[in-house]
Amino acid sequence: MDNEGFTATAGVKAVHDTTNRTGDDVTPEASTIISYANDDATWGVSIAAIHQERDSGYTGATVNDWNIDYWDDLADPDRLWNTTSAEYINAPQQGQLYARPNDIRYAFSNTQRVRDNVQLNLQFAPTEQFTASIDYTFAENEIVEQRGEITNWVQTGSNTQVVEFDDNIVKTPIYMRETYAGGTDEGYEQQWREQTNTLDSIGVNFKYFVNNDFSLTFDAHDSEMHSRGTGPRGSGEIAVGLGAPTVVEREWFYDSELPTYLNVYDDSIRGANNNGVVDAGDVGSSIARIRNAAQRSKITQFKLDGEYVLDNGRFDFGVEAREMESRSFQTAGNNIALGNWGVANPGEFGDLIQPFDLPGEFDDYGVMPGGFGFIADARELYTAAESLYPGIPSATEQALSFDDTIQEDTLAAYAQVSLDGELGGMYFSVLTGLRYEETEVTSTSLVGQTLFRWEDNNDIVSFVNSDVPPTPASAENKYDYLLPSLDLKLEISEDVLRY
Repeated sequence: MDNEGFTATAGVKAVHDTTNRTGDDVTPEASTIISYANDDATWGVSIAAIHQERDSGYTGATVNDWNIDYWDDLADPDRLWNTTSAEYINAPQQGQLYARPNDIRYAFSNTQRVRDNVQLNLQFAPTEQFTASIDYTFAENEIVEQRGEITNWVQTGSNTQVVEFDDNIVKTPIYMRETYAGGTDEGYEQQWREQTNTLDSIGVNFKYFVNNDFSLTFDAHDSEMHSRGTGPRGSGEIAVGLGAPTVVEREWFYDSELPTYLNVYDDSIRGANNNGVVDAGDVGSSIARIRNAAQRSKITQFKLDGEYVLDNGRFDFGVEAREMESRSFQTAGNNIALGNWGVANPGEFGDLIQPFDLPGEFDDYGVMPGGFGFIADARELYTAAESLYPGIPSATEQALSFDDTIQEDTLAAYAQVSLDGELGGMYFSVLTGLRYEETEVTSTSLVGQTLFRWEDNNDIVSFVNSDVPPTPASAENKYDYLLPSLDLKLEISEDVLRY
């Protein structure tokens, strides 16, 4: 109501992003604000809206995990490295902590994002003593990501040839070399992810001046945030593991700015196409996953505040009730065996797999020559896999790996007094108050039966047994706080304050 009459603005701008590989380098953003208030300033309305599109990408390198252990008997089969025939350079002392990485992973991501925000405000003031406001906010962010990897796993046993450690207190390898008599695979998993995040929020506010010294304010507010997968097959992610089982020797280098690797390939083994080049004819499927994760959070608040103006201060008081509930769950996402860990059927996807120079995407870092990468649409790969492997799941599983709900109810009341004046010619102020809060929390979880299965090499995976109904578990807690406060300030001089 501060802007009488009709006003409107509109804006358009563009974002230039060269990190994208798909979509457009230049994407738009448009916004508008429209408001109207009557001549008497007794009511008004405004609306603001923004639409934004953004296409972007990134390239990254990571280690999936670091394992820590004590250096002891090399013949112990449970060790991170467990072969006595390997050469260990600068090895840890007996009993010293050391680390072993799981892999080196290079990854690329192509992301397209659409964001919409709308806010509506209504205001009504029929008298000078009373003002009412209503506001509504809507925000939605739709994110689509195509992602892929190159993964080179570290193994154990007789494959290990050389491990060289650094001089840290926890010894960490800076170089490793393995050989594989029958060949092993290099992984090229492809992922398609879609997630939508939506916010709905509405609030009302009433302010009433009982008289010149006393006013009351009432607030009520309700919001909900919902994040969920909105991809095909009821998913948030479809992932199809790919691999070329053509690696006969592998080296890792962890002593540079960017961890890197060097492989020796032989595509005359394990069903590859034997044309002397690592290409789509050498790449087959391993394991797929279809999974979804979601979270819905709600909050409802009511608050009544009072303010009484004193001759030399102010007295405030209020009460508040707040209810919050959040539920989060994730579908089981069990491994779906296609060509399985051995990548049994190289070349099965044909032209759906295209070469992609992922190592070459690291413009500012040196990588070892000869690395290979591939790109594919995981949605198309899984559709093709349904024909190649009849009977695999067609959609996200109904079984959940977790389903958790937390509910929290809070009641609060407060009162505070603010006073100021002079004491012996010196200015002073006092702020003192008391707040009481009582909170009840209920936590509920549906727990499914989780089993573990050895699938290949050191691949031990957990999976949810969908044949056994989940078991509910819950816990409750209640607590309260009494929170007093006192703040004193004395201005001894213009330059000195005493608290």
